[in-house]
Amino acid sequence: MSLKSKRSRLSKPVYDTAKHIMIRGGMLVLVLGIISAIAVFSGALAARTPDQTRGVGSSSNTSQRVTKGQAGVVKGSHAITPHINAGNPLLPTFTREDVIAWVSANPVGRMPALEPPTIVKVEFTTDSDVKNVLGESAGLPDTALVCYVEIHGRFAAPGPPGATPRVFTRVWEVFDGRTGNFLMAVGSVK
Repeated sequence: MSLKSKRSRLSKPVYDTAKHIMIRGGMLVLVLGIISAIAVFSGALAARTPDQTRGVGSSSNTSQRVTKGQAGVVKGSHAITPHINAGNPLLPTFTREDVIAWVSANPVGRMPALEPPTIVKVEFTTDSDVKNVLGESAGLPDTALVCYVEIHGRFAAPGPPGATPRVFTRVWEVFDGRTGNFLMAVGSVK
């Protein structure tokens, strides 16, 4: 057997092995790239806050949903800090006075007030009762404890750039009765 034929037999398997390793290596890089992309995308979704997922829509001719919390482990955005009744899930974790203080210190329904607002009603009730009064659920189970606040005044709801703001004369804010989170505000022009 000649030296040339020995080289060709030896070099052929080496070439096939290198080609096989390159293909496997390329597949490995592709798989790792896909896994990295999924991890980055999942992290971006997990980092979104409730405020980034908040929507605006109309519920009738005279009422408009201003803000509403979306699905998640904890609904709504932080508002009132709970400080009582932590051990009893049937009782609110904050007081009527806490609600009045928070509403007085923050823009009603996240809208600028055109005149000083008047708090007409603060009531701890269920999400089902709020749905019966406002025609909308705050997004919690029907029996969940919520705090419903009725506020009168003049509130400017911003619209698209250049549009005249819609003025509401009554706004209802709803808070989670256990977490104190702001869940939604509904405004009316009546």
